[in-house]
Amino acid sequence: MKIRSIYIKSFGKLKNLNLEFQDGLNIIYGSNESGKSTIQHFLKAMFYGMNSQKRAIADNERKRFIPWNDTRAGGQLIFQDENGKEYVIDRSFGTLKKEDNTTIYNFITGQEAVFLDNYQPGKEIFGLGEDAFEKTLFIKQLGAKVAMDKEDEIMKKLSNIQESGQEDLSYNKARIALENYKKSLRGSRKQGKLDILEDKIMTLRIEQQELEALHQSNIEDSKYLQESLNKIQILEHNLEQALKRKNEFKNSSLPSEEERKFKEKYFEGTIKEAEELIYKATEVYVIYKERYEAFKTSEEEGNKLKGLLDIELAELKHYEGFQGLEENIERKINTLAVEKKELEGILQQQSLLQDEVRALQGRIAYLNNELKEDGKLIDITTEEENNLIKLEERLQSLSHAIEAEQLKDNKEIKRDILKDKSSNFRFLMLAGFLMSLAMIYGGISKSLPAVIIGLVGLLTAIYGYSQYKKANSQLLALTKKASEEIELILKEKEEVEQKLMDLYNKYQVKSYMDLKTKLDGCRSTISTIEGIKGNILVKEKQLEKLKAIKAEEAIDKIEKYFLKIFSQCNCADLDDFFQGLKVYNDIQFTVFKLQDQYKNKKDEMEKKYETLTSAEKELKYYLSRFKTFDSTKDNNIVYYETFIENVKEVLESLRISQEEESKRLTNLIDCLDEEIASLNREITVGKEFKKDIEHKIETRFNNKRELWIVEEELEQCREQIAKLKKLYEASDIASNVLEEAFQEVQSNFIPSLNTEVANILAKVTAGKYNKVTVSPMNNYEIKVQHEESLRCLDFLSGGTFDQVYFSLRLALCNLIFKGKSIPVFLDDTFIQYDEHRLNNVMKFLQEYSKDHQVMIFTCRKLPLKETINLDMIQ
Repeated sequence: MKIRSIYIKSFGKLKNLNLEFQDGLNIIYGSNESGKSTIQHFLKAMFYGMNSQKRAIADNERKRFIPWNDTRAGGQLIFQDENGKEYVIDRSFGTLKKEDNTTIYNFITGQEAVFLDNYQPGKEIFGLGEDAFEKTLFIKQLGAKVAMDKEDEIMKKLSNIQESGQEDLSYNKARIALENYKKSLRGSRKQGKLDILEDKIMTLRIEQQELEALHQSNIEDSKYLQESLNKIQILEHNLEQALKRKNEFKNSSLPSEEERKFKEKYFEGTIKEAEELIYKATEVYVIYKERYEAFKTSEEEGNKLKGLLDIELAELKHYEGFQGLEENIERKINTLAVEKKELEGILQQQSLLQDEVRALQGRIAYLNNELKEDGKLIDITTEEENNLIKLEERLQSLSHAIEAEQLKDNKEIKRDILKDKSSNFRFLMLAGFLMSLAMIYGGISKSLPAVIIGLVGLLTAIYGYSQYKKANSQLLALTKKASEEIELILKEKEEVEQKLMDLYNKYQVKSYMDLKTKLDGCRSTISTIEGIKGNILVKEKQLEKLKAIKAEEAIDKIEKYFLKIFSQCNCADLDDFFQGLKVYNDIQFTVFKLQDQYKNKKDEMEKKYETLTSAEKELKYYLSRFKTFDSTKDNNIVYYETFIENVKEVLESLRISQEEESKRLTNLIDCLDEEIASLNREITVGKEFKKDIEHKIETRFNNKRELWIVEEELEQCREQIAKLKKLYEASDIASNVLEEAFQEVQSNFIPSLNTEVANILAKVTAGKYNKVTVSPMNNYEIKVQHEESLRCLDFLSGGTFDQVYFSLRLALCNLIFKGKSIPVFLDDTFIQYDEHRLNNVMKFLQEYSKDHQVMIFTCRKLPLKETINLDMIQ
């Protein structure tokens, strides 16, 4: 069997990944977190599904490999079987096992492979369960060690192959057959034949006891039924006697002496008619009494209103002067008062305007007086003003030019420069003279350099003398020119000062700024005078308008009207008038109000009197039916009330007497009713009890079998149980014998396993370790012979430990799949190997892969070149 390719649609972090595998050795290289382990788990999931139910994410394949942003994982795997046929496993996994989908079909024909288990096809493909697959073909990182599980599927397969050459024969099938037979007799969930029969016996025993108890209950209920019939007959006889006595009490009646006397003295009719009549009379009397009291209350209120009205009319006579006034006199007086106040304001405003005009005229006179002194400056022309400005500016410029410090600085700088030049050229002349002496020395000593130096010195002295003479002449010319310039500036300054003095004297000023200040003052004064004159003109026009109103005449007319009104009303001023008018209006309003209230009250009294008369008439109608009533008494409320109370007392006395008699009879009847009710209840209870007993007797054996049938079936079950128990004991003995035989087979098989492990270990360790012992019954513990002694693996290095258990896994594969080509999966199994051990194991795997497909997943660069590089693919 070989895996040809895989397509990961979505699994963990991997999406849409296609990988093709070759025959023999496949090295899948990738850096950490590139998806190597994810691919390996994908391969296992395609063969065995996702079965872990653990909570930890690291141990739960669904939580670990279903993508975060999706709810499903899945893909395809194509494999080739031993006959060369290729099949496709197409799977998808949901968050729950019931959501998984699996399809397995022939790659060429598309026909579904029904011979393979849909959920765990690896069981048929490899012949191994998931746990055995992980312990042999599927070698995880740092997981080479093999541990025994409770089923020990690997060991049992090897034992069967060793004994019979067939892995599905012998012990496993025999053990399963015996276990299934034992479970059919006595199952863990109480579903075996023995369990069912024992439960049936328990049920039959309960049914037998129930039937016996029902027979006994029928006998007892028959006794109770007869007793109940006797008791009911006695109770019915007692009930008949009680009903006869009750009818005798109801039909009995005694004559009433008080009732006869009432009819003779008060009323011819019955007591009930008298009660109804006095009840109606009482209702009418209540209405009559309410109306009578209401009429009296209204009468008192009317008299009180009449007294208040007379008092207010007498008070109104004190204000007779206000009675002849106009209707809207208050508004008119207020309007005139406001008008007078406005006119007085106009007079006051007129006086203020006159004062303001006089003040403004005085201001003009004062300003004209000030303007006389500087008034002639107004006539100065613009040309004269500009000339004065230019003269002052020229004078200032000349003053600056002749300042001693400035002139001295400029000339001194030039003079100092010329002096420095003169000194320098004098020094140069002396130096040249001294150098010319060298020419004399050279002529004497006939030295050419001395002659040249002397010649250069002579030329230097001539040049220095000429420049020195030129500098002195420039210095003299500069001094003369400076003297002439100062004299010209002083002369021009005197001329400018004279012209300015003439102009200052003409306009009587000290400077142009003084002239400008006075000129601005004159112009401002003239502008102010013009503004004041305009203001006076405006105020004079306002005065003319105010005088046209004639406020004094209007005020006089208003005051005369006020005096007339005050005289008529006997008032001193406006406040007194308004106060008196307010009092008059209040009294007049109160009088009108009281008159209206008194009129309404009189109308109300008339209506109440009519209703009172109507109620009295109706009351007399009812009371006149009684013999003792005196109908000649009108509006005598005390008589009416006393008469009604007397009749009520007589009727109440009659009612009490009748109630006492009725109560006595009622008590007797009630006692009989209680006795009758008690008898009826007892009879009803007795009949119901009788009916219940009869029903129980009739229905007690409904849906029940006969007792003899149950006893017979119970005996049959006991016989079957005894037979099955013997069979169960025999199968238990057979299981024990089979297990002992299997243990013996295992002991015969272990040498073959030791030899196979030793051969592989010798190849991967280059002959260093060539003898081992494997103890399957002790969790596959391995010991290695080293230096003539067996040593536990705990004494060896981690690399050696991995090599030993790697050899064990391959040895198990070789023995289980002897003669078959099955793929082996290695996930960084050699991480603890050094380079030497790694080279040895890779050479071994190269040879091993000639007959098997080997898939190595690694993050290390191995001695052999990788066939798939996940880093480059991604």
